[in-house]
Amino acid sequence: MQILDLNLTELNTWVDFDWLNSVGNFSLESHTLMESLRISFNFNLELDTEEKKNGKMTINMKKPDFRLLLALVVNISRSSELKTAQLVDPACLLGTIERVKIGNYFSKCKSKK
Repeated sequence: MQILDLNLTELNTWVDFDWLNSVGNFSLESHTLMESLRISFNFNLELDTEEKKNGKMTINMKKPDFRLLLALVVNISRSSELKTAQLVDPACLLGTIERVKIGNYFSKCKSKK
């Protein structure tokens, strides 16, 4: 499948936009809520070597509520060895992370009619 073009509309309907809120010792949550969102794209689908199909899909959502949960596993011994100047250096902080788990979910997302 090849996406030929992608069109996002109604992006000016943001109601809430919270990023990287702490929800535990090692978890951060981001949340955004919009009044509506429309996603349209044209695509080309190759079913076999000789047959190609073109199509268009439009997704209309009313009050989409997007959430992203980020969980980090930090090496405590490595992080405790950081000097004060290294605490403001993103590269040094990223070096203490051993694993990252990202979960996303949508809630209260209704199709627009």
